[in-house]
Formats: sequence, C-alpha cells, structure tokens
Amino acid sequence: MKISELPYYVKFVFLCEDDTGYSTADFNMLSLIQDAASGKRVYELEVGQRLIFEPQSDKIYRITNIAVKHLFEDTKDMLLGVDLEDCSMQGAPKEWLLKILVRMKLEK
Repeated sequence: MKISELPYYVKFVFLCEDDTGYSTADFNMLSLIQDAASGKRVYELEVGQRLIFEPQSDKIYRITNIAVKHLFEDTKDMLLGVDLEDCSMQGAPKEWLLKILVRMKLEK
C-alpha cells in the first residue's frame, strides 16, 4: 500500500520564527519541499538543513529544531483545544497520528 492511500498520516508543521509557515498531513505535499543546494526533493529532515518550498523558491529556510509531539493513544485527544503551533493546512485533510514540528529560520 502506498503511504498516500493510508487513512492516517503524520502531521508536519513547518514553522518559521516569525510564526509563518504551513502544515500538512498529506504525504503528497512533502514533494514540494526541496534541498536549497541541489533543488531535489528531500527524503529526510535534519537540523541545519536548508530548504525551499515550491513554487516559492526565492526563500531559503534553515531548520533550527525538530520535535515530535502529540503522542496520544486516541487521535480524538488531538482535536481538543487550539494548536498554537499550527499554520494553514495544505493538501488533502487527513486525521493524523502525531505531529512533527520543524522550526525554521528564514535565511533569504
């Protein structure tokens, strides 16, 4: 089975220091994240890595921190309250199993 066919996925939140960014639980949206040096799609995320988000390739972001959050037993626990670290959701909406928060700094 392809990851994009799963009913649940991981929620990625890409948050810049000025509180701009985006989030997605749609695996296909991750194809828009590219390595700033090579322009190729990324398949892993590491602190210090420099990224661009297509189609807006004029801005370069450097990852400053990565955190795994919301490790709950019941996905309904994630729906309670407001997630202050969240941004506008991109891609097809899906329920998510946990959140990976990627903090970034705008370099250019």
